Amino acid sequence: MTRADEPLYVELQGGPFVSALAGPQGRPETPDIAAFDLRAWPVSESEMANFLRHHRRWRRDRVSPLLASPPYLSAWPQADRAPADGAKQRSVTEVSWFAARAYCASEHARLPTWFEWEYAAAASRDQQDARMDAAHLQRILARTTGRIATRAQMHTTVQGIHGLYDGLWEWLDDQAALFPAADTRAPETGSNLSLCGGAALAFYRRQDYALILRASALQSRDLRQGDRLITFRCVRPRSTP
Repeated sequence: MTRADEPLYVELQGGPFVSALAGPQGRPETPDIAAFDLRAWPVSESEMANFLRHHRRWRRDRVSPLLASPPYLSAWPQADRAPADGAKQRSVTEVSWFAARAYCASEHARLPTWFEWEYAAAASRDQQDARMDAAHLQRILARTTGRIATRAQMHTTVQGIHGLYDGLWEWLDDQAALFPAADTRAPETGSNLSLCGGAALAFYRRQDYALILRASALQSRDLRQGDRLITFRCVRPRSTP
């Protein structure tokens, strides 16, 4: 990858944060977010194709079925070649969680945690935390359930992060831990996210329906399976002075 092709990462300062996710006794989680650099854009199809040419074990014709299963990159005309028209503009989808993690490792990065993603996604185009702005919540809900945006169409937060709520969900590093499988058999164990309709019960701020919808959708995903509505971006932890 040449310097001109280097992905843009945006510095986010972190700090005390009140999550929409409910903790013990229904109180909100209050993590202290460490400073981190977040990829400004989701990974594009052309970037993923370049990764596959250098990491051939992740091609759909070579990848282990333990790490990726259909429809992993099934719409691509060749195993290491994305559809030519608009590949730089389209966010890559149909990528398994395992492949997304491998891609981020190739950029000396990882997938964001839920709290990191939620912290970044709290921003609007003109506020660092717009979660109490009813008009903003309505706008992102409309975009979450609407047409998938290309890079040119993506909305940008005040920090310069693009496409957080533009028709696609995003893989998380702590996916399996935060959204456990729904086959927990012991009563009163596990998370409310594993219950039918339980995503709303797992959130302290239930008016943020776009966030609840995202959590509910991600919770049901097999980590080996890609999906045409799931993309990913990477994060680089950053030590503070």
